Amino acid sequence: MSPAGITERTTGRDLIDKALTEAGWRVVSDARWLTGDHTTADAVEEVPTDSDQADYLLHLDGQPVVDVEAKNLSAAPRNLMKWAKSYT
Repeated sequence: MSPAGITERTTGRDLIDKALTEAGWRVVSDARWLTGDHTTADAVEEVPTDSDQADYLLHLDGQPVVDVEAKNLSAAPRNLMKWAKSYT
């Protein structure tokens, strides 16, 4: 599949989930994580925010440390910067 045909969800499922898992993170749904099912390194999927949702919120020892966003591989970096500023 060409980069233009790869959607944000495909980027997440096929690329980011795999990379996170290989790096030692456990990918888990927000609903499951909220029940108290935590490990040392959790990548929590689709976490609601005030304005939208974070694709992944990475937690170490239960504390959030970084937000990872899945984007279409053909997205222009300057457009991503505008989007990222909307979270601040």
